[in-house]
Parts: sequence; structure tokens; C-alpha cells
Amino acid sequence: MVIAEYDLDSNCVNNYIFAGNDRIGIMRNPGQNDLLLFVLKDQLGTARVVVNDSGTVMARYKYYSFGESAGSWVSQGTDYRFTGKEIDEETYYYYFGARYYDPEIGRWFSVDPPFSPTSALTLIASTIHSPCAT
Repeated sequence: MVIAEYDLDSNCVNNYIFAGNDRIGIMRNPGQNDLLLFVLKDQLGTARVVVNDSGTVMARYKYYSFGESAGSWVSQGTDYRFTGKEIDEETYYYYFGARYYDPEIGRWFSVDPPFSPTSALTLIASTIHSPCAT
């Protein structure tokens, strides 16, 4: 979980504000020209609107079903967009911690890291031989 970002001179650029594990705000350039931003999200945790502390809209994001951008307007925005995950500005892929997701095609680049074909067979075999199975 990223709580702050620094530039090469060790100056804090972004300080993130959390409510539990939910990223709800950003303090830009803390200690210099403070800019407090709040991220308004939908039920999936996807950033839809970013407002400043006076309620002025600073960014607006729209998405297609699988996370591809359907247009945006950004003055001051966030890199944590679709389902609250960070977007790579060079590739436009979302980073989900263990793998990347391409919203244009709606696919992951790899399987889940702990998955193996034998673990799926073990799961099936254990449910077949379960005393609760009918």
C-alpha cells in the first residue's frame, strides 16, 4: 500500500489519506503549496470524480465495462483509477499487486501466481471424497 510518493530530491509529492484500507484523498505538495484532493468512487472502488477541498471538480473519469477509459477530463487527478488500482501511464495497464491487467482487451497477462494445475485437481479430488458430498 503506497502512503506517500517522493521525487528524486526526497521532497514529498503526494501524501495519501486513508479510511481503513480505502484511499480517499491526496495531499499534493504537502508543506509547500498544499492541495487537498478527495477521490469519489463507485461501488467497485473505481475513481469517478476528484474534487478539491472547496468542492471544485478537478478530474472526471469514465470507463467501459472492463476498465478501459471512455474519456476523462483531468486538471488534478489520481493514478489509482479502475477498482482503485494504479495505472501505468506508459502502457495503460493496471497493476494488481501480482500481475498486470489490460483493460483494452479485458485480460490478465498471467495466471494467479500461486495457481498450479495440481492444486486444482487436489481441490476437485477433496470435494469428491468429502463425507458431505451427495
